[in-house]
Amino acid sequence: MSVSRDRAEPDAGEPSACKVGLTPAERLLFAGVRAWARMRISGHRPHQAVAAALGRRVSARTATLFIAWIQAVETGSRRPLALTCPDCGGVSTDAQRLIVACGSAPVDGALAYALLEPILRDPSIVIGLGVRLNRAMAAEGWPLPARCVEGESQTVH
Repeated sequence: MSVSRDRAEPDAGEPSACKVGLTPAERLLFAGVRAWARMRISGHRPHQAVAAALGRRVSARTATLFIAWIQAVETGSRRPLALTCPDCGGVSTDAQRLIVACGSAPVDGALAYALLEPILRDPSIVIGLGVRLNRAMAAEGWPLPARCVEGESQTVH
């Protein structure tokens, strides 16, 4: 995984175009993915720190499922993933694919597969874990939307 920061952070008063429209659960998932990548890049094992942070915020069960999910993403990646937009530091296309696929996996596995296939060798493992992560987050009050139609944000569980 890689986190690219080619340009300066966006002004704190203006939301970047890449961050507009994310639900709280999607922002939480994105924060976990970015924290994981930052720790990997700096040479640290992210497992315990990321699990502890998610465990405090959501639940130990959700944290455990997130760790399994992100490890499957990391292990199955076709290439280093870019997680932030080089222009604004917002959500990159790779990160959007991961987050939307996790949200859509319980209701449209084919869409999740299509989103993940360009970045993962075997999306099925990540999709299966994504379904479980999605359900655990929803049970804790952090529902991910199933974005099945362009421009539509709908939470379905």
